[in-house]
Amino acid sequence: MIKFSEYPAAIASIKIEIHELDIQIERLYKIIKQIESQVDSIIAFDKTLYNDAQRKAKRQQLLQEHISHWEFQEDISEVRAIREIKNIDLGRLLDEFSVMKLEKREAIAQMELQVAI
Repeated sequence: MIKFSEYPAAIASIKIEIHELDIQIERLYKIIKQIESQVDSIIAFDKTLYNDAQRKAKRQQLLQEHISHWEFQEDISEVRAIREIKNIDLGRLLDEFSVMKLEKREAIAQMELQVAI
């Protein structure tokens, strides 16, 4: 169990981890967007594609064939899952800290009540 005085540092630590995960997710999204832009450029200059349906099908085919694209999609899913777990941990710590603060306030109020009697 964490001591009362250690909660702020533990909360800050998890917030930092969540922020780092957010940065990691953003990087992965940027890489995916670059891959998609490359595929879109290939499609834009392909004279054999005559309509939107053909372009959409070709885009989907090229993205499916691009191994890195799917790896980065999986990476994002994993990092988002880790981030969600960290958010749950953060919520738990915040709740525990709130309860401990209330318990401390109650103890102080009871001590003040005893002194007043």
